[in-house]
Amino acid sequence: MSTAFEPPVPFDAGADVGVDAGAKDTQGAEVGPLNIMLVDDCVLDTYLHRRALERSTRGRVAACFDDPLSAIDWLRSGEREIDLLLLDVNMPLMTGFEFLELVRSDPRVSAANRSVRVVLLTSSMAPADEQMASELGVPLRNKPIDVAQVDFWLASIAEAD
Repeated sequence: MSTAFEPPVPFDAGADVGVDAGAKDTQGAEVGPLNIMLVDDCVLDTYLHRRALERSTRGRVAACFDDPLSAIDWLRSGEREIDLLLLDVNMPLMTGFEFLELVRSDPRVSAANRSVRVVLLTSSMAPADEQMASELGVPLRNKPIDVAQVDFWLASIAEAD
């Protein structure tokens, strides 16, 4: 597993927090706050991740769920488009991999949310999880994340769009 940052990859399938209204991409174009969805069953990890997101100058938490079934229902509602999905791998109701596969194939999820960029998060870098993430073409990162990672991922999304 590489320690270098990699941009999150798309899958086919809130209050503002510290947004710098004048944020610009590397080309100098203004970018608005990007919507982030966090799905993680661990209260402590969710707290730490929200703290990192609050320090981000590029994003805002659009939705935060501690159970994947509620997150899927929210995505099906079409309430908001998401730019980045931070998804825990090991959850009790379903794994992050199962979540990802379900959302990718669910026609009730908007096309925009099926193409959201995803970063899988884990507290244990199990070789089987690394293999599965690689097969799905999605980066897998150790928890907790920090503001530098979040800002890098959001900048790469702004650049790609």
